[in-house]
Amino acid sequence: MALEAKMRETHGDELDEVADIDELNIDELITTEKLSEVDKKFLERFTTLSGLSMNKIGLTSLENLPALPELNSIQLADNSIAGKLGPLANYPMLQQIVLDGNPIPSAKELEPLKSLKELASLSLIDCPVASTPTYREDIFKMIPSLQILDDLDKDGKEINIEADEDESGESEGEIIEGEDESEEALEGEEVSEADEDEIEVKGAKRGNSTKPTGKNIEEDEEEDSESEEEVRPPKKAKKQSTPTLLSLIHI
Repeated sequence: MALEAKMRETHGDELDEVADIDELNIDELITTEKLSEVDKKFLERFTTLSGLSMNKIGLTSLENLPALPELNSIQLADNSIAGKLGPLANYPMLQQIVLDGNPIPSAKELEPLKSLKELASLSLIDCPVASTPTYREDIFKMIPSLQILDDLDKDGKEINIEADEDESGESEGEIIEGEDESEEALEGEEVSEADEDEIEVKGAKRGNSTKPTGKNIEEDEEEDSESEEEVRPPKKAKKQSTPTLLSLIHI
């Protein structure tokens, strides 16, 4: 059965809204050694597609991959792809490639990927190439744009972008909240000072205090200004969040 027919069994009329679909998952939906011309043309209808997942569908060849100009992530895990990765070079916007569990024997088979200037994340977990002695050195040297290999950066540190974003968001939230409280406190102090001034003026009108002269008023204003500068706390500077790597994570 063709890919479109299989997908209509589960997605129905949703497939007609191709302009609204930016990620497509056909994992285990079909079994084929390579995409047919019919499947290729069907996938090319998704012109705005940015993510395509074709894990575990039996692929041995990347022939007939669809032309998708906006594609930046492709997942091809647990297939039987041993090499001939040239068709992936036709996606210049690719930032993430997942090839876990494919029988890729050596780094030489990955050479077509070095032309991808945007490629930041590559995963080859459980591929034979990953067990070669200089594997990580060879891949990072081959693909200069690469930042993450098998979920580890160049220093071997595990990368978890979602956690980094959550921590960054919480920190910024705390700073903003603290700044709001500080501003509210300042507004309260200004109101209190205004109330005190109003009381003093009323008292003067009732004869409860001596009538202030022009000189006294100026001195009082200078004292109030100095007092306000001493009491008013400085605003907290906004914390600059640490930029995180701009790459997608393999799920």
